[in-house]
Amino acid sequence: LTSEYVVAITYGGTATPFRLYVNGGLYGTSNNQTSALTDARIDLGQTSAGAYPYAGEETDVLVFNEELSPEEIAAYSDDSMWSYENRATIALPMRQVDHDAANNRTLDVSGNARHAVWTPGATQPTKLTTRHGYDFDGGDYMTGPASGALSAVGVTFVIEVEADSDLTDGLFRAFYYTDVAHLFSLYKRNTGDFSWTFNSTFCPNVPVATIQPYWASRSRNVVIASGTSGKNNMWVNEGRVIVDNNAAWNPGDATTLYLGVGNTIVNFWDGRITRFFAYPLALNPMQAADVRLRLTQTASER
Repeated sequence: LTSEYVVAITYGGTATPFRLYVNGGLYGTSNNQTSALTDARIDLGQTSAGAYPYAGEETDVLVFNEELSPEEIAAYSDDSMWSYENRATIALPMRQVDHDAANNRTLDVSGNARHAVWTPGATQPTKLTTRHGYDFDGGDYMTGPASGALSAVGVTFVIEVEADSDLTDGLFRAFYYTDVAHLFSLYKRNTGDFSWTFNSTFCPNVPVATIQPYWASRSRNVVIASGTSGKNNMWVNEGRVIVDNNAAWNPGDATTLYLGVGNTIVNFWDGRITRFFAYPLALNPMQAADVRLRLTQTASER
């Protein structure tokens, strides 16, 4: 009993039994559910009455707002699933960015028409804001190479942002874009809806009413767009706002990726971009939750 175990319990509503999994395998079920779950507190290591204290170590506790499938539970219990974190083809922690000295361009927190570039290989440690990341003030942007980085049957984009304006500010604002129009992109539309594409295929817009319950106004947000052809998902913080959308698309290769602006240098982002990652695979719900958890942990260290 000194081994590490992954224990999971799922609940799909009063008509669905509780299911208990141990290390990915179904251990038992129970139909003893009488009411819907509530937002009451969660006690770790003991009952709500303080009884039966747990003796041991609990290393990770995750709560999902959906019932995970047996396949997802099994995948979570497989250590190899977590190798995704080492497979990023573009990873910008934002503390290290090359400045384009030849054109005298630097990214700053004030003034428009100032932007930075990143390149593969060695970078210069730079921190131009008083906070971690870079501040885009409606005229700045970043651009860098993307050849070969996005040409995969599955892709995931993770971006951590803070907006200086509300979702419904009446303006289009780009999170990221590629040199080929709409090859891979994510926009906030003037209505507040999110518009996104995989290899020039438009996935359904995400309505602002769907986004707002999860979006932290003028604060830190993590947006994850992930998919393979016929199965595309989006998370805004803890909310899964698109579930297994069936838009079909094929791999596509971009030469250049833009952050905070569209490819024709319009629709500037206004606020901070503090993390950006691209992975050559689609993430499942547990991996997406793991990304958010890791970013939350690093945010507390900034």
